[in-house]
Amino acid sequence: MTGVEAMHVPYKGSAAQAATDLVAGRVAMSFVNTSTTIAYLKNGTLRAIAVAEKRRIAALPDIPTLDESGLAGFEATAWIGLGTRAGTPDAVVLQVAQEATQALGQPESAHRLAALGIEPRPMPPPEFAAFVRRDTERWAEVIRRSGAKAE
Repeated sequence: MTGVEAMHVPYKGSAAQAATDLVAGRVAMSFVNTSTTIAYLKNGTLRAIAVAEKRRIAALPDIPTLDESGLAGFEATAWIGLGTRAGTPDAVVLQVAQEATQALGQPESAHRLAALGIEPRPMPPPEFAAFVRRDTERWAEVIRRSGAKAE
């Protein structure tokens, strides 16, 4: 979106190694999950430039979004979802979704997740399926335009 040239450094697994390399100065900047870096941000080891979501993160309210910083329309949201095999009865899927939503709403869960900068946004199964489709299509287009190829 900006035309900035940057080298992609692929990491296996989670963002922990990327955060470690960022703290050590082996990379100059990175898009990393808040949960991986929040302790470094709070103690001043790392400096956040902006949040890549549509809205600010409650745990880090002073960090602007990229949109607020002048990069209108940019969004890169990390998300976690529950899934199951095709053919699982709708009633079972709905029950699991309802129980997961209830668990996320418990004060203990909310407190622990908030401490990591994670803000649950539970969705009913059909809404989540549509969200995944849209996100997949959006990133497929980004990959296509970038010319990136699997190695």
